[in-house]
Amino acid sequence: MKQKATNQPARPDFITDEMLEYMDAVREIGDINPLAAGAELQEEFGLTRHEVRDLLPYWAKTFGKSTR
Repeated sequence: MKQKATNQPARPDFITDEMLEYMDAVREIGDINPLAAGAELQEEFGLTRHEVRDLLPYWAKTFGKSTR
């Protein structure tokens, strides 16, 4: 049986629900631009710059969609 195509990007293995919820909170609080939250993500979750570069676009593409 053929699988239905989805518009959802593939979720990198290292991204957790907690990280996505953190980004949602950053956006809601509004103190910083979520797409400029790299340093905070590195400190909070111990991510590398490369992981942050994968996380931020994934979060932006999936924000508000049922992906979790």
